[in-house]
Amino acid sequence: MSDRATRQEQSRAEQLRLQRQQTSRAVVIPTKKEAPEPVRHPVVNPFGRSTVQQPSIEQPIKRAAVISSRSTPFSTPLRDSVSTPARRKAYHVAANGVETRLPSMPRLHFSWQWVSGFMVVVALAAVVLMLTLDVFKINQVQVEGLQRIQSADVLAVVQKNTQSIFTIDRQKVVNEIYFAFPELTNVTLKVDQSGAILITAAERTPVLAWDAAEDLYWFDADGVVMTPRGDVGPLMMVNSDSAVPLTKPVTGIHSAVDFANLVLARKVDPLTPADMINNLNPEVMKAAIELNALLPGGASLVYDPISGIGWRDPRGWKVFFGLDLSNIAFKQVEYQAIVDALTAKGITPTVISVANVDFPYYRTR
Repeated sequence: MSDRATRQEQSRAEQLRLQRQQTSRAVVIPTKKEAPEPVRHPVVNPFGRSTVQQPSIEQPIKRAAVISSRSTPFSTPLRDSVSTPARRKAYHVAANGVETRLPSMPRLHFSWQWVSGFMVVVALAAVVLMLTLDVFKINQVQVEGLQRIQSADVLAVVQKNTQSIFTIDRQKVVNEIYFAFPELTNVTLKVDQSGAILITAAERTPVLAWDAAEDLYWFDADGVVMTPRGDVGPLMMVNSDSAVPLTKPVTGIHSAVDFANLVLARKVDPLTPADMINNLNPEVMKAAIELNALLPGGASLVYDPISGIGWRDPRGWKVFFGLDLSNIAFKQVEYQAIVDALTAKGITPTVISVANVDFPYYRTR
């Protein structure tokens, strides 16, 4: 009995051991949780056959994972790299069971930077249009107060310095007008939105004409030199064989060195409208006006840089009285005495000068 009981106990122990071994060796197969099947909606075919629309299946979006690389298990990461997430894809299953890959639309999020960028583009386009459209270009120049200067000449100066009514530099245009036409004064410029420019100015009135070696110049009462334009009627005329005695001598350019010096001077000290105005020597201007009132009939004023102002006598010679006409009465008496003495001797002079009353002289050649 004891032997039989021992066998039964051993057989039970072996059975328990075998059961435990079988349980530990058993492989657990995970079961996939099935997602609920989407609802299919019937699609009505207008041509007579209806099908059930297969739903679109979207793949889950994979998030980016950070991958760290280390030299040893417990060291500081050498670099971190981020894997690019997979692009979102959409698949459409047709009625025949064929899957079709559809392009996915990007997800757009509103940002105020879009508004700023749009405003910048609109502003740039408006600036370009204002600078290039013909409607904003200067197309008409109206000049008031001019008699001898043509409006077309002023328009050429204006268009040379600007094209658009938005980029016009009024002071620069006014200065250029002064440079081109020194005989103008009180120049003002106004611009309206239609592209028309209104220029108002006043012209200097010439009172003296100067013929210097076949070069004609006009001067107003202040002695400002100007270019002859139009017809102003008879003027007081002065003839000379030398250059006009101006307050600012005109230096000519005779070599490349002179031109280079002039360019350097203009860079250091640019020209201004006041620099363009040149005047006749005030003493010469005063003497010419005073002597013109005493001019005998048939005579014309003449000038010499040494003997001063005088006139050409109708009898064929020149007489000079200098620039100081404070004692012009005495000089005239002295001049008449010299003429009478030469006539009595039968001498015909070419020049008589009484500029210095103490040392008068005459020349016959």
